[in-house]
Parts: sequence; structure tokens; C-alpha cells
Amino acid sequence: MIQKDLHIAFITPEYPNINGAVGGIGTFTYNLARELVVKQHTVSVFVHSQSESRVFLDKGVKVHLVKKKTLKGFTWLSNRLFFNAYVNRVVVQDHISILEA
Repeated sequence: MIQKDLHIAFITPEYPNINGAVGGIGTFTYNLARELVVKQHTVSVFVHSQSESRVFLDKGVKVHLVKKKTLKGFTWLSNRLFFNAYVNRVVVQDHISILEA
């Protein structure tokens, strides 16, 4: 039996309806997140490397858009370190039980 009060989070590079273009990963994450909300779980989605940072609710799913951080010559590293720190902070703050990347 699955516990009903889990807070489940996903990390993804795309999510429907935020930038117009979405593929299979975004659609899969969206559909799974929505079903988990229906099953009474709390769900968050972290979308990395976006053009802006913002947090919003999408049909019960808390979506975190995380802006890409650039540092000439070190963009991949600086972006990854910033994103990891952001996610770790929210995991503790929001008591996330499961994080799927």
C-alpha cells in the first residue's frame, strides 16, 4: 500500500505550456504529475535551464522554472551548481519525500 501524503518531485528540461515546444519527456512528466495529484499526493516539478525563474501552480502541480545561470567558459558548471543548490533548498523547505531525475 502506498502512503497517501508523499511529496514527489521531478526534474525535467521541459514542461508543457511554458515555452511552446514540448516533447515526450515533458508530456510524460506532466501526465504522471497530474495522475499523482489525483491520487492525493503533493507534486512539484523542477524545469531547469529556462529563460526566467518563476514558480506557479498548474492543475495542482507546483512548477519551478529555474533560470539558466551563465558564466563565460563555465556555463554548464555554474548552471548545474545553481540548479542543484536551488533544488536542495526546496527539497528541505517543502519536505519532498521522493525526487526523480
